[in-house]
Amino acid sequence: PLVAGLTEAWAQGMPWETLIITSKLDEGDVVRMLRRTCDVLRQLARIPEMPSELAVQARHAHQAIYRDPIQEAELANTLEDLV
Repeated sequence: PLVAGLTEAWAQGMPWETLIITSKLDEGDVVRMLRRTCDVLRQLARIPEMPSELAVQARHAHQAIYRDPIQEAELANTLEDLV
C-alpha cells in the first residue's frame, strides 16, 4: 500500500521534497520504485493486444510519473552507461 500511495501522490503532482519527507524512505529507493513503475507502464502501452483504452491510460500514467527527478535520474544513468 505504501508504494501505491506514493506513486499516486507523485502522479497527482506532490512536490518531490514533500514526497520524500512523508515517505520516510531513502530518496534512491523512491526513485528506483518510480522508475520501475514507469518501465512497466511503458511496456503495457506497447503490448499489441492491449485494449486501446488501457494503453492510453498507461501512457497518461507514465507521463504523470516520468518527470524530474525521475526523468533526470534515468538520463544520468544512461549517460553513465555511455562512458
